[in-house]
Formats: sequence, C-alpha cells, structure tokens
Amino acid sequence: MQAVGRQSEKDTRYQFHSTIGHGGAGEVFAAWDTHLKRTVAIKRMKTQGITDHVLDDFWQEAMRLAAIRHSNIVTVYDLGMDDRVPYIVMEHVQGETVEDYVAKSLFSVADFGELARQSLEGLIAAHHAGLIHRDLKPSNIMLSRLPSGGFQVKILDFGMAKFIASPSAQTMNIDGTITGSVYYISPEQLNRQAVDVRSDLYSLGCVLYFALSGHEPFKGANTSEVLMSHLSHNVVSLELYRPDLPPLLCQWVMALINFQPEHRYQSAMLALASLNEILVPVRSVAIPVGSTTTIITPPVAPPGVADGEQLPATIEPLPQKVNQGGTRWVLGAALLFLLLGAGLVWFRGKEEPAALPAPVAIAAEPAPRLAEPPPAAAIEEAPEETPAPEPASPTPAPVAVEPPTVSVPVTPEVVLRVHGSNTIGAELLPALLEEVLKKAGALEVKRKPGSSSEEMSIEATLPGAEGPIAFEIAAHGSTTAFEGLLNAKCDLGMASRQVKSEEVAKLAAADLGDLRLPAYEHVLGLDGIAILVNRNNPIRSLTTQEIAAIFTGEVRDWSQLGGQPGEIHLYARDAKSGTFDTFKSLVLGKGKLREDARRFEDSNELSDAVSRDPNGIGFAGLPFVRETKALAVSDVGATPLIATRFTVATEDYLLSRRLFLYTPAQSHNPWTRKLLDFALSDEGQEIVERLGFIRQTPDLQKVAAPAEAPEEYRTAITDAERLSLNLRFRPGSLELDNKALRDLDRITHLLGQRHHQGRRLLLLGFTDNLGSPSVNLRLSKERAQVIAQEFTARGIPVATVAGLGAVLPVASNETEAGRDKNRRVEVWLK
Repeated sequence: MQAVGRQSEKDTRYQFHSTIGHGGAGEVFAAWDTHLKRTVAIKRMKTQGITDHVLDDFWQEAMRLAAIRHSNIVTVYDLGMDDRVPYIVMEHVQGETVEDYVAKSLFSVADFGELARQSLEGLIAAHHAGLIHRDLKPSNIMLSRLPSGGFQVKILDFGMAKFIASPSAQTMNIDGTITGSVYYISPEQLNRQAVDVRSDLYSLGCVLYFALSGHEPFKGANTSEVLMSHLSHNVVSLELYRPDLPPLLCQWVMALINFQPEHRYQSAMLALASLNEILVPVRSVAIPVGSTTTIITPPVAPPGVADGEQLPATIEPLPQKVNQGGTRWVLGAALLFLLLGAGLVWFRGKEEPAALPAPVAIAAEPAPRLAEPPPAAAIEEAPEETPAPEPASPTPAPVAVEPPTVSVPVTPEVVLRVHGSNTIGAELLPALLEEVLKKAGALEVKRKPGSSSEEMSIEATLPGAEGPIAFEIAAHGSTTAFEGLLNAKCDLGMASRQVKSEEVAKLAAADLGDLRLPAYEHVLGLDGIAILVNRNNPIRSLTTQEIAAIFTGEVRDWSQLGGQPGEIHLYARDAKSGTFDTFKSLVLGKGKLREDARRFEDSNELSDAVSRDPNGIGFAGLPFVRETKALAVSDVGATPLIATRFTVATEDYLLSRRLFLYTPAQSHNPWTRKLLDFALSDEGQEIVERLGFIRQTPDLQKVAAPAEAPEEYRTAITDAERLSLNLRFRPGSLELDNKALRDLDRITHLLGQRHHQGRRLLLLGFTDNLGSPSVNLRLSKERAQVIAQEFTARGIPVATVAGLGAVLPVASNETEAGRDKNRRVEVWLK
C-alpha cells in the first residue's frame, strides 16, 4: 500500500495523497483508489503496546463495522495489513465537524433536529449490528453539505477508541484505563462498569447539549475536575443557556445525560421516537422516568461582591415525568402553555390580539450565541401588571377564548400481521416494512411499542386513505410463525430455521400448501450463530463436539478446555426461538441442554449477560456479538472459522443459517407481496446488510487455496475470484434448493454488469465422503453440470466444469447436516 509513503510488494492499490490528521488510534491519510477511481480515507492503526489479543478484537470490530451500510455512518470499504500494521479504508467525507460548526454559530432548532435525528439513525443501525461507539464527541460527527443546502451527518471512528495504544487526557484506554473523551464520557465508563447502548446516548446527549449551548455540560480546570463533574453530575440547565428553545426539547436533551442509565432512553430508537414527537406540533412526549441529575442555577452576585468571587450554587431538581399519569402531566403543561398565551388577549383589552405561541418554534436563522447563561432573575416570572383604566371608554368585555380542540385518536386498520423469529422481528423486519411504506408514499411512518418488548406495530397514513394503517409484529420465536399461520393469527411467518417436516404436514393438512416449495419459502438473508464468551476469556476456538459437551454438562470447568479454572455458566435462547432450534440441530443433536442454563427471549439481553460474566458462554445471531468475543468454530476434519460476512455468505461457517419468510398458499394480502418483492431486491438486501445480517447479493473475493487443497483445485482457481455464495441442492437429489434457484438469477444479474462482461465462469462441484472416490467424483461433476445447464439456459457461457469429489469438506461428514453442507458447487470468475 502506498498510503504511508512506501511501496508494498503485495498491494499498490492505494496511492498516497496527503495526511488528513493524527489521533490516539493512528494516522489518517487521503489516498486515491486506483481500482475504483475514487478518493478514500485510510486510517493506519498504531500498534505499539497493543497485544495480539487486542488486535484480534480490533479485526472482529472492524469486520462488523465493514458489514454496516448506513448513510449516517462512514462506510468501510476495505481492511488490510501493511508491514504488519492494520489499516482501514473508508469513504472520504468532506465537510465540517459539529465542533467546527459551533465555533461559528449555535444550532437552530431546525438544524438541531436534523443533527439529532440523523445521529440517532446511525446509532440505531450500529447498535443493532452489535457495535457501540464509546467515544462520541463533536469532532467525531461530520456534517457534509448537500446541494439542497442541508447537510448529511456522518459518524466517524466507530469502536476505534478502545484500540488507542496510549492513554491521553482526551481518550484513555488499555486495560484499567478509560475509553472516551473526558468531556463526553458516560459515568459508567468512568466507574468501569458494563457499557451498553445507553452509554452512547449519554455521550450523544453531551454533544447535543454542546451544539445548542456552545458549552460542555460538564466542565473543570483540568481532567480530574471534569471527571469529578461527571460523577457529581451537577449540570447547568440547557434552558438557562437557550431560553428561546422549546422547554420539551431541553428536557429531552437533559434526559439523555441522566446519571443513571435506567433513567435515560433505553435505546436510540426510543430516543428518536420521542424527538420526532417533540418536533411535531401539539404532541405529548414521554420523558424517561426518574432522575438523579441536579441542575445548577447560576447565582446572581449581590451588590458589593466582586466579579469572579465564588458563590454557592442553588440546586434545583430536574422536572420528572410521574409514572402514573405522566403523559397527562405533559399534555396538561402543553395546554397550560397555550391557555397562558391566549390569556394575554384578555389582559390586553383593545390591543391587537397576541398570536397563540406554537408548541415548537423553528428558528429560520442560527440562534444567537450566548457567552454565559442569563441571570436567574432574568427568567423569573414577572408579576402580573394591572392594566391602566381608560377613562373615556367603557371597560371592554373579555375576549372569549375557546379551549383547544383535542382530537380523538383514530385506531389504525391492521393490514398485515407478522409472527415468528425475534432475530428477524426485532429490527430487520420493521426496517423493511418502513421502507415499503415510504415507497408507497406514506405521509408519516412511526413505530409503536406493543404489550411486550417482542411486539410492536408500524403505523402510517397513505395518501388518499380514510385513516391510518398498521403492520403488527409479534416476535416470540420461530415456532410461533408456524403456529400463527396454522391458526390464522398471522399473514406472514418469520423463521430463523427451516420449517420442520411435522410442521409442513400440519400446514398442508390445513390447505396452506407445502411450505418447502419455492413459492412459499423465501430466504431473506443469512446469519451466523456466534459462540459468545467474555472478552477476557483466553479460549479462541472450540470444536462443535466441545461446545456440545459444554452445553449438555459433560464439561463444566474452563480448565478442562485449556482455559483458566472456573465453573462454566451457560446462557441460551428460549425454547421457542429459531436460534435455539438451529443450535440444537447443528450442535446438540440428541443431547439435552443443561437444566441450569439461563434462558433468554431477547438476544441482546443474552449477549449483555455473557459480556458481564468472565465464566459465561452463550450463543446468538451474528448482529448480537456486541461486547462479547466470538469464538472460531471447527468440526472434525475441517478448519476452524470465525463467523464473518464471507464465511457466512458461503455457508462454510459451521453455524451459519438462513433467515426465512413463509407465506401460506391461500395468501391474497397485497402487502405480503410488496414486502417480499422489496426484501429480496438489491435495495432490500442492502438493508439486510446494514442491520448486521448477510445479504444475498453476491460479491467477489480473492481466496487463497487451503493448505490441504489438491493440485487440480489450486490450478483451477489461479487468477480467479470466488463469489460469496455456494449453490446447494435438496437432500438426496440433484434438484437445486430454493436459495440456489434465486442465487442463479443474482449471479446472472451480476455477470450482466459491464465491468464483469467477458469474464469466464468456473464451477467446482463437491460431495460428502459416503461412497467410493470414483462415485463421488462422478456425482460432484454431475452437480457442477446441473449448474452449468442452468447458466447456459440464461445465456451465460461456462468456461470450466470440474468435480473434485469429497475433498475440502467444510463440515463433518459424520452428521447429515454436515454432509448437506459438503454437497455444494463453488462459483468462481476468471
């Protein structure tokens, strides 16, 4: 790589332009990508003092970040090593940081709304992919100007703060120290407690406070004083700096920086929903319950006190929403605000009536910068003035003020009901449905929580419709998808495992069709079941046999596996989840889960529990790795692999799985077809990837031949790139499975693109090890020939068709599931 000013024998793709900046984590350069003809930013990480263990964590974090495609997060294009130093290739973002913006002007309400909304959208995508930023600050949020005059927010440096090699006053790390800028760090980071998504919300709240006031919420003459300011949590009310702002907006920001995580918004999604309510006129808003925040009212110096003398601060409690009737309190405050404005008309008599103040005033120009908050006395309520009488005129009659009209909410019409997998229903399906509604021209789309954390509805109003509509989602586990279809309680089923034979029989008997047919079974995307342990656990890989022995209770102490002595604690998904079904099928087999394993309906909660337990081990989908460590997994005769985008996309990773949507044969719901068409399109697959799952749109990658590969294989793939998928067949046949049928069309579309035209297609077939070597060679070539015929029928010429028999297994041939994985056709391009 030339981005660091010296030639690398292995990679000259990136040509150095200039140095963009330096930081604790490394240096950033602008470079020219000679392959794709674009300017990129390259961060070259510092490695001095960083152990191999930390570098392993860095690669896992970077790979998860690279899987996210979101307009508000800087895109990672490539990862690599240069002279044993890791580097990250990212999009080159031009613009100004929030810090630069505030140096010129404070944010108006309108611009602040965009900053807050887009920042939260980025956090939602990252958090659902298992990434926590840890170091949000004004210099890490970039504003890129758009031709329309607005701006696009880009969040930089996700997860990089914890890999900084040496501590500094701004960002301190490496075991026993701190990660995060001291002005924006959360109290739990300072107390070295578990960090989760609410820590990012705290840091973002501090950034937003700064954007509106020009002041950090927590100050001090030195680093120690700033840290103590966080821990004592005395903060000047934002309303004192900006009395021109809507009070609810100030309360919203203050709620983000609540000292106690349980009293903040519990997710970026909830914070965004509340913000949208505030910025829409005449709405009631749910501010999180409870607060230990104290607000300092800057005292006014009495006569005779010199400037700069210290005075005791007046401490006032932050207004809190009461749990019972809290919404009525906020609505009552809004009505009182309106009536007080209207009351001015009565007091003014014959004067020009005063306009009722809007609940939210959108400033057209940037707000004036206030160097310091106004004195407390300046904002105290003025005493009422008695209007002077008019001798020559009779006393005017009071102006009648009608009470504000309260609209009765209209119950939305439920037009689509979806039941099943929590893995799909927690975030992926809602995101797809929201986009379907937007494409249908919906005027307003919002999420509404249900009776439990596994239920929600997506509500919207369509142009010309008589009333709002709703999509209902109940994500209680894959088994409930087929129960819901059978009992006519849902229109569409979500499953993170394939429908079982007994379920197929019951549904077919109810005239709902054979759900294994291509018309009813739809692969939404791919996921890998990651084996999760605490980050401090020295174990790096396990075989499926060892994992099974752990979860059945045969192995109960880490020392039995070469780790530090300690009783193993088990964390598992609930019995109804597709994740558990898949884990049972791929790992446990006929074994029974240890009875004392803690069971979870929510994968996020399971992951967080493992991250807090040094002796814990659990399993969850790839987007839920979060603050844990994912182990490499191997099988008898196969190479250990970590779940990455490529190993899961090809399904070579042992615990990879498919995510399904199932429709009954008698389905005539138009929204079902709209959702499926969008979800399986390239645009829908981008959302699948953005949320941390694996899209099915094929990519190309240079892949080295395994050490045990035969010479025929090495020769065949010379100068070739492998597609990120394998084509597989129905068990015991040469008939392609449902995913392979769609993948053929995806590959055809890829090869139709101009830059791939003229490239040669290479098909390599494989079998399991049952049967003689000569029979296996014949079967493997027959499989490759079946694929070649499909491509020929689509007008795609095939250059090479070869069968290699039972070599290079990706799974054990001792199980049926493993043999199914080994019966495959790899697709390469030369």
